[in-house]
Amino acid sequence: MNGTYEDRQAIQALFDSLSKAWGEGNGRAYAECFTDDADYVTFSGQHLKGRQEIDEVHQKLWDGVLRDSKLVAGPTSTQLRFLTPELAIA
Repeated sequence: MNGTYEDRQAIQALFDSLSKAWGEGNGRAYAECFTDDADYVTFSGQHLKGRQEIDEVHQKLWDGVLRDSKLVAGPTSTQLRFLTPELAIA
């Protein structure tokens, strides 16, 4: 399953939104890219549950050690694999 062109474009738009929010150090905008009940595991293994925790934890990181860092995700750095028409792994 390859996913439709529209599916791939929507996923790329999501990555673009994530990258933009990360570059701005905007926890709220970053968290809005996830569902209200999202499960998120950080690079250090911390498990975050929901948008509020994703926002709060990332904002602290961007206000500190990750200030001015960039998130790069795009067609050359991300492979998509559709397991079903509704489920893709990036």
